[in-house]
Amino acid sequence: MNWQLQVALFNKLNVSAITSLVRGVYDHVPQADNAADDSQFPYITIGEARANEFDTDEVLGFDASCVIHVWGRKRGRKEVKQIQDQIYQVLHRANLTILGYDFISIDHQFAESFVDSDGLTRHGVQQFRVLFQNP
Repeated sequence: MNWQLQVALFNKLNVSAITSLVRGVYDHVPQADNAADDSQFPYITIGEARANEFDTDEVLGFDASCVIHVWGRKRGRKEVKQIQDQIYQVLHRANLTILGYDFISIDHQFAESFVDSDGLTRHGVQQFRVLFQNP
């Protein structure tokens, strides 16, 4: 179930409105040879997901929270926040196709941005709630 949800998020995030702003959407980010190399930025990673069951007598359902990370190196937070805004536009109340499941809803829960401990990298975090069930 978690893998199908990640595939659905990856497919939804790989649209031109987002890919025109980032170098990629990743599960595992290719590492640069030099930590100061900014050429891989900005990018998105699909992060943590937690799913809780909400079964009924007739249907097996899931209530999942999914985290999307944005990583940038431009000064200030404008770049990261613009990418987060576009992610919101693409995912909030959208329609996901989750293989093997009936999709119910996806809603934005929160967003934040901060400077990572390296002092160079801007990091944005967004969480979405996804509801889906077995057909």
